[in-house]
Amino acid sequence: MSMNGKVVGMDVLSREPAYRTFHTKLIKSYAVDAEVNRSHAEVKVSKPSPQQFLERAATSTESRFESPGVGHDYRFESPGIAGSALVYDGAVIHLAFFSVAVMNDERGFSSFRRRRGFRQRPDDEFVA
Repeated sequence: MSMNGKVVGMDVLSREPAYRTFHTKLIKSYAVDAEVNRSHAEVKVSKPSPQQFLERAATSTESRFESPGVGHDYRFESPGIAGSALVYDGAVIHLAFFSVAVMNDERGFSSFRRRRGFRQRPDDEFVA
């Protein structure tokens, strides 16, 4: 998802049926984030270009955790972006990266934080 040519986030779901299930929720989540960012237009936030976003995602540091369900949770950090992935049996089930600027806007909502909370165990620490 981009706004004004700058990337604010990316979600990848591995299976078409899963994507169909979550399509509407993902679109609504991005729409809410866009509206919140538009309503706080006076806040100047630097978001990466698509190329910068992908380069930062590719070079991010990763941490691996046991998933509360099945598989493993991965957390990724790089300057300006953060992400997570659910991996099961060697396959990425869901991958998400977001601009840190979107995550740290305390006046707005953060789809990354909301979705990360669904998989985060209480004893896990994640510094955004």
